[in-house]
Amino acid sequence: MEVKVFVNGSEKKILSSMTISELIGSLKINSQNVLVEVNREVVVKSDYSATVLKEGDEIELIRFVGGG
Repeated sequence: MEVKVFVNGSEKKILSSMTISELIGSLKINSQNVLVEVNREVVVKSDYSATVLKEGDEIELIRFVGGG
């Protein structure tokens, strides 16, 4: 079954059992360089694989980019 979530403001359909880690992997983002908020609350990296996303969740993925 799929659920609808919002990733950085865009609607996205995902599997109902998808975790933050799985979402990051499906988007091909390096989890070491991203900060995740779900419903305006920061989720610590150690909880990414245990946090299951739910219908209507608002997810913000903030990526850190190094420069020189």
